[in-house]
Amino acid sequence: MIANIMNLAGVPGYHQQVYMGLIIVLAMLIQYATGSLKH
Repeated sequence: MIANIMNLAGVPGYHQQVYMGLIIVLAMLIQYATGSLKH
């Protein structure tokens, strides 16, 4: 879904891979931060 949005926005293929990696890392950091606050 995110790749589809980037295609529609005209983002080049290499940049899509970089942005997808950043999004995954950011999501993991957010999950870790919210998980550590519950304990």
